Amino acid sequence: MKTYKVNYADENFEIVYAEDDREAFTEAEKYEKEHGNIFDIFEIDEEYNEIRTVF
Repeated sequence: MKTYKVNYADENFEIVYAEDDREAFTEAEKYEKEHGNIFDIFEIDEEYNEIRTVF
């Protein structure tokens, strides 16, 4: 399982866990009502450092 940081239009973020990028995006969409549109998604390591940009 991979860890992702999702930034939203309201300048808040959520941490989501998913098997792959597609699942991470699906999980991220669940928070859009609370935070607004997805701004970007990063895969992160166990220390919350950004590894790569997903979206």
